[in-house]
Amino acid sequence: MKNPDKAALGFTPYAASVFAGNAPDTGNRFADRMGEMIPEIKPGDYRDWKKMEAWEEDTVAK
Repeated sequence: MKNPDKAALGFTPYAASVFAGNAPDTGNRFADRMGEMIPEIKPGDYRDWKKMEAWEEDTVAK
């Protein structure tokens, strides 16, 4: 999708949240070196599936 911001025109979000994601060790030297420039980001899977599922269930219940 070229313009995802335009796809949401006319819609109002019911709920929004931000969850941690996945920062894989890519095996790509350039990408991994760029990631090293931000020392707070270490390779790993930081997704909390239980937290995301709880948010989804709470949102659907409303």
